[in-house]
Amino acid sequence: MPIKAYLIPYWEARKLQEQQLQQEEDNKREKSEEIMEEGSDIYSRWVHTITREPPKDFLGRIFWTLGVIEQTIISMETFPAAIGCFLMEEAIQTAGMGAYMLSTAKQWEPLLDYLDTYDTIIDRAETIVKTLATISPITGGTVLFYIQAAKKNSRAFRDVANIKILEQAEQDKEQREKLLEQSKYGILRITSSPSNAEIWIDGENTELLTPETLKKIPVGHHIIELRYYDRKTEQWRIKTTEIDIEPNTRKEIKIIIPETISEHSTTEQEEETTTTLQLPKYIEAEVIGDHAIDGDTFVTTEGETIRLLMIDAPETGRPKYEEAKNYLNTQIQDKKITLTIYTTQPKDGYNRTLAIARNYKGDISLAMLNKGLARTDIATNLPIDPTKYIEAEKIAQTRHIGIWENYPS
Repeated sequence: MPIKAYLIPYWEARKLQEQQLQQEEDNKREKSEEIMEEGSDIYSRWVHTITREPPKDFLGRIFWTLGVIEQTIISMETFPAAIGCFLMEEAIQTAGMGAYMLSTAKQWEPLLDYLDTYDTIIDRAETIVKTLATISPITGGTVLFYIQAAKKNSRAFRDVANIKILEQAEQDKEQREKLLEQSKYGILRITSSPSNAEIWIDGENTELLTPETLKKIPVGHHIIELRYYDRKTEQWRIKTTEIDIEPNTRKEIKIIIPETISEHSTTEQEEETTTTLQLPKYIEAEVIGDHAIDGDTFVTTEGETIRLLMIDAPETGRPKYEEAKNYLNTQIQDKKITLTIYTTQPKDGYNRTLAIARNYKGDISLAMLNKGLARTDIATNLPIDPTKYIEAEKIAQTRHIGIWENYPS
């Protein structure tokens, strides 16, 4: 008999065996996901029992005590589940040690990236422990308290890292440029119940699953769609919501994907959103002035071009151009300048850093207006009070100095 005649039945049997093994794996995974979902729904009943204060009345105290005894017996009988809870706690502790080591080494930017992974580990551990708490309530409830502390720990690490990066940006031009570039975008962290849902943004699959942190999200209105494949019904459960991303913000959104198949926007009961600034409204930096380009723009010794906010000085070839340029030179050349840069609009269309600049005498923009060497150019989209600049311009007009020499009385 030809060899091929022997091989065909063999490969068919092998293929059938692989299909059976795959089916068994799929069944196990489905069962596991079902248990986790059911556990997440009922764990709170147990946890709330042990966190609730004992009743004041005698009868209530007896029933409460019996409930605690019941939980203790259940916990003793479900020791493997307790071990699972402890393993989740150890996983979080191990991940937290990585964050601690990065903070000790003062690696602030890697720490921020690492914390996104750390948050994901915490979220996944929480889902597992909620399930295990159903059959091991005392241990599971205790570990859930630990998980809440780990979340606060992560936020504390993130706050410290942001502060330290900001301090570096005040002295380091490259760090400042990088930070201000990032502030043009938003950060979006998405978690869902159930988790492991596909994340689609504006109709495109990101190839990511919840929970996930997405960086450099373009500013504007976006449609977020989560798709979760329900193995019970063998259908996709789809939830859609709309969100506005603002520059220099970090948004965290938790979406509950309903049991029924839906493509409607979420309601307040089905999502929870928190928004925080990545950076404060402004940062201050110290530079040394090198030379003026004109009456409202100068270059630092590190080559950074600074455009003064609130004023507009004469352009090349216009009256008082040279006088304005020379006066700005006297204010910045070889002098320490403190810049106030607003994170919502750090640059203009020419990639110049927009700032209020101060030397040891005070606000340079105000000095230019007092000398009559610039007009006001009010930045209405920034939190700057224009009153003193407008008043300085009016006084220069009244005195007929600088560009106001021929201003009518």
